[in-house]
Amino acid sequence: MTASEKYALLEAEADYFDGETARSRVVLVRFGQTTLTLSNRNGEPVVSWPLATLRRLPGSSSGEASIRLIPDFGSDERLVLRDPAMIEAVEQVCPGLDERQPHSTGLRRKLVIWSLAAVSSVLVIVFVLAPLLAGTIATLMPPESEVAFGQSITDEIVEDGISFMGIAPGACHSEEGQRALDKMSERLAAHTDLHVPLNVQVLHSDIPNAFALPGGHVLILDGLFAQARSPEEVAGVLAHEIGHVKERHGLRNLLRAVGTTGILGLLVGDFGGGFAAAALMNAAVDASYSREAEREADAYALALLQRADLPSAPLGGFFMRLREKYGDSDSFLSSHPANTEREAMFSQSSQVGDFTPILDPQQWAALKDICAGRGEEDAEQE
Repeated sequence: MTASEKYALLEAEADYFDGETARSRVVLVRFGQTTLTLSNRNGEPVVSWPLATLRRLPGSSSGEASIRLIPDFGSDERLVLRDPAMIEAVEQVCPGLDERQPHSTGLRRKLVIWSLAAVSSVLVIVFVLAPLLAGTIATLMPPESEVAFGQSITDEIVEDGISFMGIAPGACHSEEGQRALDKMSERLAAHTDLHVPLNVQVLHSDIPNAFALPGGHVLILDGLFAQARSPEEVAGVLAHEIGHVKERHGLRNLLRAVGTTGILGLLVGDFGGGFAAAALMNAAVDASYSREAEREADAYALALLQRADLPSAPLGGFFMRLREKYGDSDSFLSSHPANTEREAMFSQSSQVGDFTPILDPQQWAALKDICAGRGEEDAEQE
């Protein structure tokens, strides 16, 4: 006598869940030849489950007062048995009741593959699509949007300063110094074809540096004036930063830094809190341009100085002194090409003979002292 024949007359009530509704209904459970048959109280068949695929639902252990059964691993149907005799019979008739899902290894393999595919997609977005989008968006962004973006970062820097670069809050300003700065900027801007207006400000820091932000905003640190021996050297540095503005290098770098989420934010005009302004400030001044971008800015500076009838040799001398003081590895903006290369480029390319100085001695002195009043202002604030 088979196990099915042994329990052929056994009958018990159970709660049946059809997998489509949350409510259960009472069914009568009997053994067929190869099935477990579920009928309503009138004896009308509801469903039959093959004994070979019948499984105990995980979490329902042998010896408990009730067990939960499923017809197979892919079904949402459930059967809750509480009759001890029927529970014992099911455990006898169905030796595979507690077998694990036969394709679990394959499922895990699929999950791993899907996970790797998802990670790969993210990496493609971050390292391939985001840079490509950055270049495209930088080119297509309306000038007024780029100006607004750059203005938001500039305002943050001017208002708060940047401690790790020793940049004090507040822009430097003196009447004579501002006139000198405007004269220098206007002479260079008159020979450019920028897509945005040029806006140059001076901040106080001992570091001899300058950097271009999106939208034509250029910030010069007055430590540069202490290292420069002539206004033409400063004009050469400013011409280089104008080259970055022209090629939108700063905008491209920042778009890459903020990734696709940031790019979408820019498209909807989110220039503030949604962008974590502090992080953008640091990215803006700590941006590491590629050597190709630096060479593009140098080439633009060289052509701009020539159009403005200004010599490039002073900038070559400036780089020579920086090389002697800092070396090539830790020099002014270390991401730039080596100072020896730049020194030779600007020194040998100077074709200007007699020229009108970009500033007279009084204006040059005023520009160098444009931050002189900051010590008195800081003392008054303290």
